[in-house]
Parts: sequence; C-alpha cells; structure tokens
Amino acid sequence: AFAISGDTLFQLPSTLGGSATERADGITNPDDGNVSIIGSGDISRQLAFAGSGSLYSFDLETDTLALIPDIEATQLVFINGAGIALDPNTSTLYASGVADFSSWDPLDLAQRNSAADKMLAIARVATEIWAFGSQTTTVLYDAGTAGFPLAPNPNIFVQRGIVAPWSIAVADGSPLWL
Repeated sequence: AFAISGDTLFQLPSTLGGSATERADGITNPDDGNVSIIGSGDISRQLAFAGSGSLYSFDLETDTLALIPDIEATQLVFINGAGIALDPNTSTLYASGVADFSSWDPLDLAQRNSAADKMLAIARVATEIWAFGSQTTTVLYDAGTAGFPLAPNPNIFVQRGIVAPWSIAVADGSPLWL
C-alpha cells in the first residue's frame, strides 16, 4: 500500500507496528489535496498518481519518479493494462500505454460529447469506466480502438451527476456517489 503526504511518496508497512518507507519526493501537490493512485500490479510494477492537476509515474523496480508533461489530471483508474486519467477542467480522458504508466501520449484522448456538463470524476465499475458529470453520467467500455481504447456505451446513460467528486464508492459491483 502507498500514500502521499506533502511532496513524498511512502510505502506503508505490511505488518502492524512497522514503519512507512519513503520511496520518492519532489511531488507537486501544493494544496496537499486528494491524490488518486493506481498500480499496474505485476504487469509492469508501476504506480501512477495524480493530485492538484499533476500526473506522475513511479517505477517500483528502479524507484524512478517521472512527471508526465502536457497532461493535467486529478483522478485515475486502471483498466485492461492501461491507466486512464481525467482532466476535469477540459472534460478530457487520457490513456497510458498498455503496461506502461510512463508513456502517455497527449493525443490518446477522448472528450465528453454525450452531454454538456463537464466530467468531474471517474470510477472503474467491473469492466466499465463511469464518467460522472455535474448532471449526468456516461458509461464507457473498452472498444479496443487504437489510441484511446474507450467508447461510450450507447445503451447506458445515467440522468444523475455527482456533487462530490471524491465520494464515489463501488459496492457489490454497483457505484454509489453523492
């Protein structure tokens, strides 16, 4: 388990009473706000995290921290080997390379066009990504397309949005939010 406090990434202890280990510092999170963290597991042993608009990758094998330029993000999800980052200022989703959180092409993107309200939050629900706006919610699935792999599911459109972007929880395969 990992946590970010101030400008430092910590690995939390795996045993009760253990100490957290500092893994990297120099992270930009000026408001010390919420941070979204995803891991690739054994695919590539990487983390990606976003906070205060900055997007980073961290290689667990080499302890290499890298700021991802040209992409602003506040929330992340992991699906089918790739990271998906949300920039709520532009309602844009970005995709990382498969099994490579250090590779984000600013042209591998999708912008919300199914509704006029901006995307404020994202969550992975089973094999879908739910993109929450202030008034509506769009459900995306992995269409396997080149570049940005997700496409809106034309059969699902939720006429409810989100007022608290960090309130999303998934319980028994169903999303819950305020």
